[in-house]
Amino acid sequence: MIDQRRVVTASSAMRQSLEALAGAHYRQMWSLLAFVRQNCGTKKGPENKFLRLLQAIATGTDSVEAVKTILNLSDPTLTEKWHAWIRELK
Repeated sequence: MIDQRRVVTASSAMRQSLEALAGAHYRQMWSLLAFVRQNCGTKKGPENKFLRLLQAIATGTDSVEAVKTILNLSDPTLTEKWHAWIRELK
């Protein structure tokens, strides 16, 4: 059973500080990254969406904004799709 008090939105997970991070939140961050990575596809070079995400974030773009721009996903839709993906894995 999932403790709903510990479930975070995708936007919140992307903005969590790693200092003193609760294990439940760390696992959610990892899960969100796996979901995002899967949704980036497998194109090579400059068409690789995951590479574009990493480059955008590395150059100062907020992670939530980068996901919104590159994957065209934002909350609440992003969280809904992420949570549906998790449910399918079980």
